[in-house]
Amino acid sequence: DRKIAVEIKTFGGISDIHDLELALGQYRLYRYVLARRDPERLCYVALTETAYTDNFFDVDAQDLIPAEDLRLIVFDPVKETILRWIPQ
Repeated sequence: DRKIAVEIKTFGGISDIHDLELALGQYRLYRYVLARRDPERLCYVALTETAYTDNFFDVDAQDLIPAEDLRLIVFDPVKETILRWIPQ
């Protein structure tokens, strides 16, 4: 029963750090705009489980999630299912 906005990221560039930087910047911008225009809607970044494993299993990246109030949807693109919501 919640309203959400989802930005799907592929993390398929030449550098994982660069992809993460771009995704985080877009997330911050979208979250800011949504807070002003549609404050009931929560902003999420959707990424595949592979992208999540490659980019967010590092200790520093795990700390980034709460520090940036980052909301993630991890999905399986083949089965077209959501595997986890972070945070729930």
